[in-house]
Amino acid sequence: FGGGSSSDLKITKDNLQMWLKKLGRVRHVVLMSPLGLDRSGSKGMKGIFGDLNERRNLEDAVVYRSKQAGFDFTLVRVGKLVPPSEGQRGMAMEPGDRMSLESVTTHDTAAECLYRLLEQRGSYNSTLSVVSTKFQQPKEWEWDDGFVKLDGPELTRVSVHGADPGRLLAFVRDWAQLWLPGGDYFGTLTTPVTLKTLPGGVRLQFNSKRQRIEDPEDYDELGPQQWSQPQPSPSKEGGVDVVVEDWPVSRVRAIRSCMGDGAVVKESSEARIVGALRDDMRRYKRLHERRK
Repeated sequence: FGGGSSSDLKITKDNLQMWLKKLGRVRHVVLMSPLGLDRSGSKGMKGIFGDLNERRNLEDAVVYRSKQAGFDFTLVRVGKLVPPSEGQRGMAMEPGDRMSLESVTTHDTAAECLYRLLEQRGSYNSTLSVVSTKFQQPKEWEWDDGFVKLDGPELTRVSVHGADPGRLLAFVRDWAQLWLPGGDYFGTLTTPVTLKTLPGGVRLQFNSKRQRIEDPEDYDELGPQQWSQPQPSPSKEGGVDVVVEDWPVSRVRAIRSCMGDGAVVKESSEARIVGALRDDMRRYKRLHERRK
């Protein structure tokens, strides 16, 4: 499929749009492409996938048509496709296009991923990367845990083996206070945040309408209580949820949240929060190891 001399059978942007229209009601479209397609200046991997600009156009056509016709889509990025191998039985999955361009994806791993994502609602209307690794063949829960990363998507995760989840949650909630007036991180974000407590963590929600105050003398009249109360924005400007989980190990995950229609990712502020979380969790892990 997609080859031959007939121009109607070749996978092009125009043909793809024509096929989707002829099919009538479509529920879910899955398109597989090479790693590196999103990376500026990257040549990615050609070979079986052909011209990369054409692949970008195909993905754009799927996303555009999904908005017009109302179907779901999943864009799957893979490494160099290779036959199954005993040395490549493991699997690694990430949201977006984060994997090394040197990665390989076995036929079995690609097929298993395509089969499983149809039952994973978190994979709908998202982009994921899947590659093969030298670890053992993934168990059922490892596939599920991989797809969990697509919800948000996940920005980072830090595992702390043997840590008490209650203590970890207390640490995360104390850590979130650092972004409020009087905290060490207050005033370091391009877009300020308001804080909301979640059952298993915290939400740092971006709110550009909230004045960014850097001089401690200027925010006395607001009072800490006002700043710490959740103040959801009708436009949903985005945010970062930091949650604690006790399965499969004690861990902390940062997840992009509150993305309304047309919301722009606050890349600078988001990266600042995620970077600070990684650094502080690294210190937490060292202290945890010393307590053992």
